[in-house]
Amino acid sequence: MPTPICMAYNHNIHHRRSIRLQGYDYSNKGVYFVTLCTKNRVAFFGNIVGGIMVLNNAGCVANKCWNEIPDHFKHAVLHEYIIMPDHVHGIIEIIKPPGTDYYAVDANVTNPVVDVDVRPNKKML
Repeated sequence: MPTPICMAYNHNIHHRRSIRLQGYDYSNKGVYFVTLCTKNRVAFFGNIVGGIMVLNNAGCVANKCWNEIPDHFKHAVLHEYIIMPDHVHGIIEIIKPPGTDYYAVDANVTNPVVDVDVRPNKKML
């Protein structure tokens, strides 16, 4: 299994001001509003046609991955979400049943292999 790449915050690269509450432990149980944006805000997930979001292959993968979060993290409960051309908004609730660990991942779940081509085409760029 490949090792995930983790990038530490670097103020020379990352110029956005954090809106996180200083000192708050975001692993605490609660309801969180999250936004995930594509690099350079490229319309990677599809397009809006006639006021309706039409997902492309990458958008379908994003939808599938969002809905599988609870399969990987047993303390995550999904609420409303929306996939837009260049970002995803969603509400995730973290619960903590008594006597459990926040970060426990179901050992039976493996990294799924996605069988669709999610490379952007020239229209998306």
